[in-house]
This record gives sequence, structure tokens and C-alpha cells, in this order.
Amino acid sequence: LVNLLLVDNKLNGTIPPELGLLSSISYLDIGQNDLVGPIPTELGLLTNLVNLLLVDNKLNGTIPPELGLL
Repeated sequence: LVNLLLVDNKLNGTIPPELGLLSSISYLDIGQNDLVGPIPTELGLLTNLVNLLLVDNKLNGTIPPELGLL
């Protein structure tokens, strides 16, 4: 799995930290949903990630420093 597009699917709850286990992902779009809470630090494990789209959710907290290392 290289691209995961779940944009505008009315997803709710928090972003599952298990997404960090999808090591081959390069494009992750989970924007335009009803996701809440912080961005999981586990997303920093996605070493092949080129694009991460989280727009139009209800996320809070800071951007994990692990994402800055990608």
C-alpha cells in the first residue's frame, strides 16, 4: 500500500496510531473528516511519507517533532 486516501469519508474519533505501521505509505490523506485529538507521534515512523494531508479536521495539540524528521 503506497497511497491511502480517506478524504471526506465522515471518519470520526482519533487518528489510529497503528497507521504508523504502514511503512510503505508515501501519500496519506485523511482530511475533511471529523477526526479529533492529537496527531499520533507514530506517524513519524512513516519514513517513505511524502504527502500528509490532515486539513479540515478537529485535531488539537502540537505537531509531533517526529514528523519533522521525515
